[in-house]
Amino acid sequence: MTMLEPVRKSVIVASSRRKAFDVFTAGFDTWWPRSHHIGNAPMLAAYIEGRPGGRCYTTQTDGTESDWGEVVLWDPPHRFVMAWKITADWKYQPDVAQSSEVEVTFTDGETVARASIWSIATSSAWVQAERACEKE
Repeated sequence: MTMLEPVRKSVIVASSRRKAFDVFTAGFDTWWPRSHHIGNAPMLAAYIEGRPGGRCYTTQTDGTESDWGEVVLWDPPHRFVMAWKITADWKYQPDVAQSSEVEVTFTDGETVARASIWSIATSSAWVQAERACEKE
């Protein structure tokens, strides 16, 4: 298997670390683009279950669920790591050993939080995450 350079992306939001972590994880459905899923029907909602072994999945309008990842480390509000279980041709593969690892960290500034993602990033999704964190 060819090793690719990791994707690295950081975003600074006017939010506490705790709020940024919660929006990114528990509020994942509030900012994840509806067009970004591997289900066969339109996406209804996207979830990250907040615990080691937790599923990352979407539900679709036809009642099906589509897994796309698994939480491997859960350390709120500092970071979480997940196995990205989608292949290069956008198919689900369940083997964690063949997955990409995605680590998301959250650090505090005086009035802002920095969310940094390593390995996988979707730029349009980051813009929506930033907007969601800054609401309130």
